[in-house]
Formats: sequence, C-alpha cells, structure tokens
Amino acid sequence: MPALNALPAIRIIAAFAMVTAWPATSIAEDNDFTKSTYSSQGDAARGEKVFKRCKSCHHVTNQVPSRAPGPHLFKVFGRVSAGDQNYKYYSDALKAANLIWTEERLFAFLEDPNRYRPGIKPTMRIQKVRDAQSRMDLLAYMRQATEPR
Repeated sequence: MPALNALPAIRIIAAFAMVTAWPATSIAEDNDFTKSTYSSQGDAARGEKVFKRCKSCHHVTNQVPSRAPGPHLFKVFGRVSAGDQNYKYYSDALKAANLIWTEERLFAFLEDPNRYRPGIKPTMRIQKVRDAQSRMDLLAYMRQATEPR
C-alpha cells in the first residue's frame, strides 16, 4: 500500500494518463460514421448558431477560398483526419492521428481539441464547445449542412 503522502502524486499521474490517453484508432478499425448518436439529440437550427463561431475558418461546402484559414467540413463524417487534400496547414498531430471522423470523435474533439489531441494548432486550442447540448446541436447542424444532397 502506498504511503499517504504518495497519494497526491499517484492522483496526478492517473489524471495525466487520462488526459493524454487518446483513442489509438486507425483506419483499419471499425469506424461507423453513419451513427447519429449525438446529432439525433441535437437541434440543427441551434447548431447553426453555434457554428457561427466556426465559420470564420471553416466552410460546410467544398467550395472554399483557396486561402481559407481552416479545412472545409463538407463530408467530414467518415473522412480521415487531415483529409482535405486542398488544405495544406494541418498540424502534425492531426496528420499522424490517422482516424476517421465519427460523431463520437467530433463530440469529444469539439469539447477541447487540444486535450483530445495534443499538438493541435493554436487557433483550434482555444475553440472549445464545453456545453454538451451545444455540441449535439452543432453535430446536428453539421450532419444536415455537410452531407451531400
């Protein structure tokens, strides 16, 4: 049994392990991006209002200016991280992640991008959607706005 004075250090180590733990998911694993776990609980109209915080950098169509500050989000569900071939400024962290964007991953990512994937570009580090309902609303809007019609 650890000494009582060692418990704070153990808690810090455990907390660090939880924060830095990152889903080690590769393309080969099951990545069902068709699930609507969160978007089905959201309101797309409210999500469009939440998206106003995102639209200075991101677009929901693939028709974006060549010097857009962020990648487009068209067909983001099911896309590989760092998968917009026209966007050249992805962080090394997203390039190395090699994951498929699903609602579950986007829900966690949007809460705190840098905690989800340390090494994210500084502009994304400050963009957090802490409220769970706002994230569900945002995902509902993204499902509606980024899917091909």
